[in-house]
Amino acid sequence: MTSPNAMPGTAASDEFSARLDEHKGIVCKIAHAYARNPEDWQDLSQEIILQLWKSYPRFDPRFKFSTWMYRVALNVAISNYRRERRRPTPLCRWRNSLSSLPPNRSKASSTRGSRNSIASSDSSMN
Repeated sequence: MTSPNAMPGTAASDEFSARLDEHKGIVCKIAHAYARNPEDWQDLSQEIILQLWKSYPRFDPRFKFSTWMYRVALNVAISNYRRERRRPTPLCRWRNSLSSLPPNRSKASSTRGSRNSIASSDSSMN
C-alpha cells in the first residue's frame, strides 16, 4: 500500500476479503462477547468489519494481520459497549423486564410476617 490515506483498490480489496475470511472467527468471537442479542451481534459485526475496511490502508504488513484485526475489533466493541451503556433504556424494554419479576414484597411486610409467626408460636407454647 503506497499511501496511508488511500482507500483500498480492487487488488487490495480482494486481499482484504481473503484475510477477513481467513480470520472471521475473531470478529465472531468479539461480537458474541460484547453483544446482548442476535441483532446487536449482527450490528457489532458489521461495525467491526466497516472499521477494519477503513483502517486497512494503515495496516503495517510487518505485523500479523490477525493481531491487528483483533485490536481493531476489540476497540470497536469496547467503544460500542461504552456508547450503549450511556444510552438510556427504552421505557418499553424497562416495563417488559419489570413484568417478568416476581411480586415485590417489602422488607417491612416480610419482617412483620416473621414477627407475627414467632409471636403466635410463643403464645401457643404457653
